[in-house]
Amino acid sequence: MKRMTPSDMQDARIVFDKPIDLQQQNEDTELWETAQHLHASVNKAGGQENFAARADQFHARLQFKVKYFPGIEAVRSAPTLWRILYNGELYQVIDYDDYQEQHRIVRIVGERYD
Repeated sequence: MKRMTPSDMQDARIVFDKPIDLQQQNEDTELWETAQHLHASVNKAGGQENFAARADQFHARLQFKVKYFPGIEAVRSAPTLWRILYNGELYQVIDYDDYQEQHRIVRIVGERYD
């Protein structure tokens, strides 16, 4: 039997219970298309406050952890062509992390559109 490492134990505790749609922008039509229906672990990743045109704007950020699959690497190579639909809100992909290229859990950070 394989001995579990601390990283294995941490991965085993992640609950992927929130449905999300990973959407890709078609470069020819510029329309958004759902590429994958996934389940993710979702957590707050902070936010950013912008001061534009005398109006305060807060852009919420969420961290989406999903199980690795080969097609998800396309997000890393062109994050601006990807977004996440979660709970009826859209999140632009701003960060992608396949920790140490282990291909187990991928962390994607999205910033909510206004």
